[in-house]
Amino acid sequence: MEEMIAEQEAILESREDPNSSLMWDEYRSTTFTLHVSFLHSQHVNSFASDKVVLTFQMPSIDMLYYLEKRFTISTGWTVMLVTSSLQFNPNTFENPLEFHPWRWKELDSHVVSKNFMPFSGGPRQYAGAEYNRVFMATFFHVLLAKYRWMKIKAGKIYRKPVLWFGEGIHVKVSDK
Repeated sequence: MEEMIAEQEAILESREDPNSSLMWDEYRSTTFTLHVSFLHSQHVNSFASDKVVLTFQMPSIDMLYYLEKRFTISTGWTVMLVTSSLQFNPNTFENPLEFHPWRWKELDSHVVSKNFMPFSGGPRQYAGAEYNRVFMATFFHVLLAKYRWMKIKAGKIYRKPVLWFGEGIHVKVSDK
């Protein structure tokens, strides 16, 4: 978090007017913030589903204990692929549950394209993908450069199958 704050404060210090809007070259210079926003990017339609037409067995890995299990998927069931869960594969990412925004930079682009699809991929990629990245970077810029915030109370974080905060996260926000 300190690296993101330093990045945003450096932008403010380099400006003649610290209250001016975030400019495109400033946005592109916030490489750490962009990697953090990639970690948290999740398109509204971050899953695909379909009906199963033939019963089959599928291996699964329990992400908490890295135990391989086998599941029988029966004809008629609806199966949902949650693309955001691909980034938690321990065969692709070392310590996938740890906060590590640079993980995308350290991997081959082919590996990333097969394991991280927050906005789908190929010709059906979400049209607002770049807008979402800019919005997230701008949000982080304003939050970190102009405000202080302190965690007051945090509940448990779950994946059911997408990120969910059971009891919410309570923060106190104040001007810098």
